Amino acid sequence: MANIDAYERVEVFRGASAFVNGIPPGSTGTGGTINLVPKRAEDTPITSLTGKYGMTSEFGGHADVGRRFGADNAFGMRVNLSSRQGETAIDDEERTSRLASAALDYRGEKVRLTLDTLLQSQRIDKGRPVVNVSSSVIPDAPDANTNYGTDYSFSNLEDRFIQMRGEYDVLDSLTLYGAVGYRFMREDGIYASPTVTNVAGDATIGRLDVPREDQTLSGQFGGRAQAETGDVTHQMNAGMSAFHTVNRNSFVFGSSQNTNIYNPVSVSIPNATSTGGDLQDLPKVSESWLRSYFVSDTLGFVDDQVLVTLGARHQTVKVKGYNRTSLRETSNYNESKLSPVVGLVIRPTEQISLYANRIEGLAQGPTAPTTAANTGEVFPPYVSVQYEAGVKLDYGTIGGSAAVFQTSQPSGITDPTTNVFGIDGEQRNRGIELLAFGDLTPDIHLLGGVTYTQAELSKTAGGTNDGNFAVGAPQYQANMGVEWDLPYLSATTLSARMIYTGTQYQDTANTKRVPEWSRLDIGARTTQTFDGQDVTFRANIENVTNNAYWASVQGGYLTQGAPLTGKLSVSTNF
Repeated sequence: MANIDAYERVEVFRGASAFVNGIPPGSTGTGGTINLVPKRAEDTPITSLTGKYGMTSEFGGHADVGRRFGADNAFGMRVNLSSRQGETAIDDEERTSRLASAALDYRGEKVRLTLDTLLQSQRIDKGRPVVNVSSSVIPDAPDANTNYGTDYSFSNLEDRFIQMRGEYDVLDSLTLYGAVGYRFMREDGIYASPTVTNVAGDATIGRLDVPREDQTLSGQFGGRAQAETGDVTHQMNAGMSAFHTVNRNSFVFGSSQNTNIYNPVSVSIPNATSTGGDLQDLPKVSESWLRSYFVSDTLGFVDDQVLVTLGARHQTVKVKGYNRTSLRETSNYNESKLSPVVGLVIRPTEQISLYANRIEGLAQGPTAPTTAANTGEVFPPYVSVQYEAGVKLDYGTIGGSAAVFQTSQPSGITDPTTNVFGIDGEQRNRGIELLAFGDLTPDIHLLGGVTYTQAELSKTAGGTNDGNFAVGAPQYQANMGVEWDLPYLSATTLSARMIYTGTQYQDTANTKRVPEWSRLDIGARTTQTFDGQDVTFRANIENVTNNAYWASVQGGYLTQGAPLTGKLSVSTNF
């Protein structure tokens, strides 16, 4: 859950990132990571008010206020408040979202401090669920607006955090930094996802309650330094980071009922058939400690036209598991791994950069399942290795990039002959990515890209599925966006975007194929002045053709794309 009203920008780091971030709590980070950058008070005061509307009856508002004060504007405060509530474009689905955030900062001559706090909540009633498929053929996606969720399903999400960062310039060439943060997340809901049994859309749907709480305490400390050795410059960084996470949850399973994804049946909430843990006082099921030490040096040659980065991160993962009922410790895991990185950037001109790198991704090692001969064996963190090389061009009004990449990601499999579980599986992704941006004319701006990925299962149990495509990995993806600044109407822009995703597979045997899909979005924005006050109007329509399609496959589950959705907003700054 991430309401972006409180953030200046969303940074997406694609590919493996173990050296940069270590093992992300609860994730692998192999495919990439996301960094949310909070808004900060600027030198110019801001008071922004926005009213929002979304199909079919979702209304909301957003207030954004920022001020700087004190000598040299050293102190700053940025506050964001937002709320949305109403029925979405999906039949009978209702959403409520609330957010409150405050970002404080101090910027002195040698000291910089920030303090961020955020509280957000979201409730979804009768949310459209993901779909599992047990039939041999993938059924067509239902009408785009169809909701095959149950009347009793809902989810409540609450997320709050506080974090503090600081930097101190010991010397002009040496900066010490540190950060601490705390996050609490709670989820409570009743879920029901259909399992389709034939191409006619017949399905069974069962109740699942999974109340859970996650608490994470994190910290990072280190130093950055610059130096020169002869004609070689150095940008050095060293430090440590740590995470401590406690996970609590319980569950309830209910009996299955019959429905159909094309003609959903109204069903009442079924009785519980099994439970695990105390639903009121959630038991601790796992506790994790992630600790790492890192060091890097970027060496600059030929007036920094050639940059070589060398580094390493030593990651330690300690995890304890607990029984929900007895509350006793059931597993204890403590393993370490060293992850190196090497990178090269060559800048023959200011506009052209050539680069290549090798970096790794780390994931917590699995535990052998109860069905394996070595049940309970704990494996060390496993490593995915990524190689990438490419070129970037930036001529101001036109630019782009081209890259080739390969990632090898291990996975746990059970040998069909010995019944021994081990990290012997592998998925290998190879691909090419092309991105381009530019001004076709002073009024027409383009941004687009295309990616070809060969995601191959290179090592599978018994070699049965070797050479097959990985689940949920399309070979082709493309998007193109265009903006047109109308020359005959000042401060008015029309926009359009086309998204294409190729075929995907829902199973490793590649017998269940999800069709390719495309989507067209259009929009417009204009800023007009009323009594000396600038007011900006925005209108966007997603999925203009109301195309019905399966958008993605994750973990074997299908997610349907959103229907035609209109959005309007009006905003003004004081």
